[in-house]
Amino acid sequence: MWVMATILYAHYFKDGSASKAMGIMQFFTVMPQFVSIVFCGLAAAHLGRQVPFWMALAASCIGLVICCFIKDPSVSPGQRKALRITQYIKETLRLPKLKLFTILSMTAHAVLFMTVFGFTPLYTNQLGMGDIELLWVMSAFFLPHAAATLSFLFLRFTGRIAYGTMLICFAVIGVCLMFVPFSASLSTVCMTHAFIGLALGFVFPLLLSRVVDISSARLKMSAMGFYQSFYALGIFIGPLLAGRIAQVFGLAEVFYGAGLMAFSALLMVLATKRKMIG
Repeated sequence: MWVMATILYAHYFKDGSASKAMGIMQFFTVMPQFVSIVFCGLAAAHLGRQVPFWMALAASCIGLVICCFIKDPSVSPGQRKALRITQYIKETLRLPKLKLFTILSMTAHAVLFMTVFGFTPLYTNQLGMGDIELLWVMSAFFLPHAAATLSFLFLRFTGRIAYGTMLICFAVIGVCLMFVPFSASLSTVCMTHAFIGLALGFVFPLLLSRVVDISSARLKMSAMGFYQSFYALGIFIGPLLAGRIAQVFGLAEVFYGAGLMAFSALLMVLATKRKMIG
């Protein structure tokens, strides 16, 4: 669903506006996540744990109704050139930079699901913080994250600017993750997660927009499918690896491990400067 929604949405924008389109898409992904976490948590606490599932069902039904009104802005089926699946796969794999952007996104998603969607709640609990404090931490992460994605409406990211932004963002993510185990108060935990959220808020739309830009019209869906299937692998591997690290070493080492992953992505960006800028 996300693959098709991403590419379909990009078709409503002029060529060269992929970063703007992906920024808006990411904003309307992040904000509902944040709102859902808050309201479903409150609903579960006051009305029972089954209520969030009924809320999710209602949201899905609303989405189904809205889908009936979507207009396809792409070319008509008669104009599309039929290709074999194997040919689609071969041409998709030949796309320049696709593997690079995919690996970077997989790493970033692994970091996200190791920490904010993984072991951050356990870490705050270890510090003696309750649900209210966790809500503050989540707010500190999601609000800058959403603000960063929304900035794509006003900013234009050329190849060189995108390269510099990704360098800074992965460096910030790595440093902040390394600092999390030294954060003993609510304010410092919130501060580190705010910077992580802000940095990831720039990384995700930038990578999405670059994938849209490098693929031709008939390969956009295939390229996005390849890209998103591998970042889904990051969502799976990240928590799996984090759980093992926590079991063997401890919670602090989870954040050190996530920080090292962010720094590895930083080194990858540095090593592929020509590809990133070109």
